[in-house]
This record gives sequence, structure tokens and C-alpha cells, in this order.
Amino acid sequence: MLMCIGYLVGYLVPPIQSSLAIAIEVFIWLDFPISLLTMGLAMANHEVMALAWLFVVGTLWWYALSLGGRFVYNNFISRTYTA
Repeated sequence: MLMCIGYLVGYLVPPIQSSLAIAIEVFIWLDFPISLLTMGLAMANHEVMALAWLFVVGTLWWYALSLGGRFVYNNFISRTYTA
């Protein structure tokens, strides 16, 4: 849903279109492993397992990515801006 809103905002407000497109592209690539397995399970007629995979593993995936982002920010990025 958030991706659809992002596309709509990028279409309606052309000045932010390029930076928004880059952000959306990053989110698509980060979500690809979870989405690929979810689609595979759903096409193999395992809809309940696909839904469980999407909610449980997808949530853990994004939580792990956020922890990784926080680690990178705390250890590498914030050090470059401190005096």
C-alpha cells in the first residue's frame, strides 16, 4: 500500500519524482527475497503458508533490516558528523 502511495505522489508532484523513484526502487529490492518466496508458495496452492510466511518472516526481515540500518548509522555515519 505504501508503495502505491509513493508512486501516486511521485506522479502528482514531478519535482520529487526522481528521488522518490530511487527510494521506491531500494524498497523493492530489499523486499524481493520475501516476496519471491511468498509468490512461490501462493502459486503452489499453499496460500495459508504463504500468508503466514509473509506476516511472520516478512516482519522479522524488516526488523532485521532496521537493526542493520541502525547499526550502520550508529557505527559509521554518526561518527563522521561528530566533532
